[in-house]
Amino acid sequence: MRMSQNTPAPRMWRVVLADDSKDVRDLLRLRLEICGVLQIVGEAQNGREAIEIARAEQPDLLVLDLSMPEMDGLEALPLVREASPETRVVIFSGFEGSDVERQVRTLGAVAFYDKSTPLKTFALEILNLLGASSDFSSPPAQDLPEPVEQAEMDTFDDQIERFRELFDEAAIGMATLTLGGRFVRLNSAMAAIFNAPVSEFAGKRYADLLEPLEAHAFGEAVDCVIKGTRNLTQLEHVIVRDSQRYVVLSTIASIRDAAARPLYLFLQVQDLSEQRRTMEALMASEQQFRLLVDAVVDYALFMLDPHGVITSWNPGAERIKGYAASEIIGQHFRVFYTAEAQRARHPEKELDEAIATGRYEEEGWRVRKDGSQFWANVIITPIRREGALVGFAKVTRDFTARRLAQMDQEVSARRIAESNEALTVAGHELADVLSMTAHEMRGPVALIRGYAEMLIHDQAGGDPVVNSPDAVKAISAQGERLAHLIDDLLTAARLDGSQLPMSLENVDVRDVVLSVIAGLDPSDAATVKVRGHRLVARGDRLRLTQILSNYISNAQRHGRPPIVIDLTVADDAVKICVRDAGPGVSPHLRPRLFEKFSRSRGTSTAGGIGLGLYIVRGLARAQGGDAWYEGDNGSPCFAVSLPLISSAAVQAALAPSAGG
Repeated sequence: MRMSQNTPAPRMWRVVLADDSKDVRDLLRLRLEICGVLQIVGEAQNGREAIEIARAEQPDLLVLDLSMPEMDGLEALPLVREASPETRVVIFSGFEGSDVERQVRTLGAVAFYDKSTPLKTFALEILNLLGASSDFSSPPAQDLPEPVEQAEMDTFDDQIERFRELFDEAAIGMATLTLGGRFVRLNSAMAAIFNAPVSEFAGKRYADLLEPLEAHAFGEAVDCVIKGTRNLTQLEHVIVRDSQRYVVLSTIASIRDAAARPLYLFLQVQDLSEQRRTMEALMASEQQFRLLVDAVVDYALFMLDPHGVITSWNPGAERIKGYAASEIIGQHFRVFYTAEAQRARHPEKELDEAIATGRYEEEGWRVRKDGSQFWANVIITPIRREGALVGFAKVTRDFTARRLAQMDQEVSARRIAESNEALTVAGHELADVLSMTAHEMRGPVALIRGYAEMLIHDQAGGDPVVNSPDAVKAISAQGERLAHLIDDLLTAARLDGSQLPMSLENVDVRDVVLSVIAGLDPSDAATVKVRGHRLVARGDRLRLTQILSNYISNAQRHGRPPIVIDLTVADDAVKICVRDAGPGVSPHLRPRLFEKFSRSRGTSTAGGIGLGLYIVRGLARAQGGDAWYEGDNGSPCFAVSLPLISSAAVQAALAPSAGG
């Protein structure tokens, strides 16, 4: 809009932005200043800064986020109103819901918008709120053809809505909290734990619902996850409901942006009361069973020296195991174990566990002198004299005849234990998926919307504010990022549910490796070399291609050329090692490389939630193989194995020719 020389300049309205994300503040400043009558006079990244800027500037309007470090928006809002009574406060938050909106209006906010609100709509609402629409407004909307990006944004909205439904309908109590520990959103399961309606929780501190000592422990746990001491922490504590005490397990995690700054807290609360009652009943049943076992006098009793060598032998041991004392004394007790258990050093591990805990007990297969096996109950107790270890007492009972009688009880106990474990694991994984995926999706969606709105503004005849090709590239890149995220989540879910189809066949491994290299850019392919003969494995060609593509991509992104792929045979398996000239993975990161939601080499890369190597291992194991990292032999590599096809004829047909 142009003004003549006689037209008075429009009034400039002074605005302060308070949000801990610089990206969000930059986008808001760009959108609001386009209006021509809104002047950004200050920016704050937490509630304390917002109060001080409001006191100094006395702005017409303050745009306030809810979850910020040091002091959140819920705590800062009444203090801002006190410091600058004439300032109108508008909440612009990633949280949404009628309960939190009512709470912020009660505290003095004049309006509430969630960050999914289109920025053009938000700017026009601000102008109307200030009464500035008659002075200046953005160019009126025209009947424009709906851009292709709008259909994509609708799809993203559908995905986010599905995650919200999962959150609301989860059977475990879940809530999002500000960094100050105040409720912003919670599901009905969380409200049911405290026997109160959902509407009563908005703005309340979770710690205020606990007893003083429990509240203090919860505060320390929150400090740990906000400071990054731990990614998440668990706290078992007591809550009081209807004058009765209940034991719950609270899991607290901080959700962070790409720069690792905390955005808000995710809280999961699980009622353990029923589980405790089940465990107590199980312990009572186990105690009764132990009384029955203790009444049995038919057992083998012998002594071991500190290294596991047999030093004494009783008649019961001779009857059960078949060895006379003269035959067995002086031998290591590992002779009673299966070959597989001996290779795994299971006997030595039993002694280590007995030393560490004071007692070791298990049931398993043992071997008699004649090679037959029996089901044994084993108890190992360390013997000490004046604090020094002098040996072990070992009791072995033959439970083979009673094994069938125990099956029903064991199956019942195992089902209870597996049910409890599955409930906990499912809750943790659901919390991880909801929090990390929602966080990963929110950034790309916000940027796509922001650029799309400004592109629409350009098409409507306004002044250009962005470079269109760059904006389209940014939208495309963010869309690919979201598509990759959804593909990884779908593959991981199918692996977890054993629903990923596998087409197993005899696969020429070298041929698959060469086809993967051929699919690379020529410059990238030139840095990759293959060593080893052609070998045949039992596997799925497509899934092996996916595994190798992941390994090679990781080597290109995180390592240094050249990349060498070694093909060898080890333990009846085809072993593929992908090596690069980089320094390898730091020792402290290796244990979690293949875990779900683990960032592979500890880099803070944008996008992705750490499923790549988890999927690689799942695909390998689904084909009867495995995937791992080797880093201690001076030549670190990412490895995968598949079952070797041992047919001499097949391997001979694929044997390399002279010079091959």
